[in-house]
Amino acid sequence: MFNLILGLIIHQENFVLALNHNTDSLGYYQWLPTFFVDGSFTPSRYVHTLENGNPLSVFSFGIAVLIAPFFLVAHLFAWLLGYATDGYTLPYAVAVLGASSFYLSVALVILYNEIKRRFPDKNIAFWTISIIYIGTNLFYYSVFEDGMSHVYNFFVFALLIYAYTQVRPSNFRKYTLLIGLISGLILVIKPYNAFGLLFLIPTSREEWKTVGENIKKNYVYVFGGLMILGLFLILQISYWHEVSGNYLMFSYGAMGESFNWSHPKLIKVLFSHQNGWLIYSPLLTLSLVGIILQLKKGNKEALKISVILLLAYYVFASWWCWWFGSAFGHRAFIEYYSFLSLPLAYTLNLLFSVQNKHIITFSKVVIVLFIYMNLRLTFIYFPPWDGDYWTWESFFSKVREAWFL
Repeated sequence: MFNLILGLIIHQENFVLALNHNTDSLGYYQWLPTFFVDGSFTPSRYVHTLENGNPLSVFSFGIAVLIAPFFLVAHLFAWLLGYATDGYTLPYAVAVLGASSFYLSVALVILYNEIKRRFPDKNIAFWTISIIYIGTNLFYYSVFEDGMSHVYNFFVFALLIYAYTQVRPSNFRKYTLLIGLISGLILVIKPYNAFGLLFLIPTSREEWKTVGENIKKNYVYVFGGLMILGLFLILQISYWHEVSGNYLMFSYGAMGESFNWSHPKLIKVLFSHQNGWLIYSPLLTLSLVGIILQLKKGNKEALKISVILLLAYYVFASWWCWWFGSAFGHRAFIEYYSFLSLPLAYTLNLLFSVQNKHIITFSKVVIVLFIYMNLRLTFIYFPPWDGDYWTWESFFSKVREAWFL
């Protein structure tokens, strides 16, 4: 609710502009008016024209599936209030913010409860969620650019963690279907998010045995989960084939964009003034510390999270636009904050468990200061903060402005 109200206050008359300009937000959203208003499955508003003359949406339809219930409510209100029911007027823009706020809230509640289950001290869950939400660029992309994919990816990964940790032999059927749904959404929101599905892999011989036994007992439900997953993939593949003649394609490649696998910008992705991830979200260093400490103890969940993060990190660093364009911080990492919240909670638990109260107080003060700086930078951010003109001096001038210096 806080996120929704804040977004309403900030956006005001800019709501409709966000849906009517050729941005990523429009790319993800345009499937809805195309389907529900135009009666088509081939977007044409924000597309790339292929050599065969057909319009290609480089954005897959997964986010549109999540926004769809809110879109339909907006469609009703647009009709009742006398707005144009074309999908691009005020009620629809408010619906997008409402969808983003809803999925963000659900994700944060899921993660809060998961952390509280692991660490009974509620302070650990509170501080972890506070850092993830208002101490990183997740806050910016949930309020200022709510139509982007990041909040939705953050949500589906949080839901994946919930489904995986809740699976028991007694409820295997239900959660198998849910995992099939989640997996399908993950793949049709951002295909490279398939890395996140590695979280489902059992990490011991006993787990493999248990999973195998449950699959044998509930093979009908496992097949059902695979059918749900397959349905999403079939719809996306059918679209690609319709517009390009190919069943599989790299849509961004159609625009000449590519990866440089042999020369990834590994250091710049983390520490550059051009959206360096740990420069703009330094508190997440605590997550990395937590992963390292857990790996030393042989924690297999931390191993899975580290593999997921490293694979995503290499992909991001290899992308031609490794800083991901005009953005507030390195936005591509946001979806993985769901996973990173777990080692972050581990680190905070260690910090807040020490016997020295001065260390605990100092840690909390430092965290609050970094949260404050993130919020201040968020509110003074005016894109673009990238390009040749954007230097370290430019970055530190904004930091000084954030501290009123």
